[in-house]
Amino acid sequence: MGYTIGQLAQQAGVGVETVRYYQSLGLLDVPNKPPGGQRRYEDAHLRQLRLIRRAQTCGLSLADIGILVGRDSSCQTICGVIARRLATIEAKLSEFQAMKAELHGLLNQCSNAAPDSYCPALDHLANKTPSK
Repeated sequence: MGYTIGQLAQQAGVGVETVRYYQSLGLLDVPNKPPGGQRRYEDAHLRQLRLIRRAQTCGLSLADIGILVGRDSSCQTICGVIARRLATIEAKLSEFQAMKAELHGLLNQCSNAAPDSYCPALDHLANKTPSK
């Protein structure tokens, strides 16, 4: 029998407009509408919708997701998209680790200062050349 668009959206934890948006982008197939009836979505539509949502939580863009759900995409192509996203995340993690270390250093500067005195962390920030 299948799902109505509202039931499909509810099962996937999204709104009906989100389903329609994904359809307009070509990310989610639109089932045929029988004469005088309602479109019915199958489990394959629900799986596809969940895939889209999960891919977004992994930080993949809608353009990347379009490649993932594309009919012509090979496993090599899909893995390439995933590998690029992973490389971006790893680069960001390195940046965050450097920021974390810098902030810890600034806090150490503060720990040696008197409570109501000038904060030495400001001097440290002002005198250090930013890294790129």
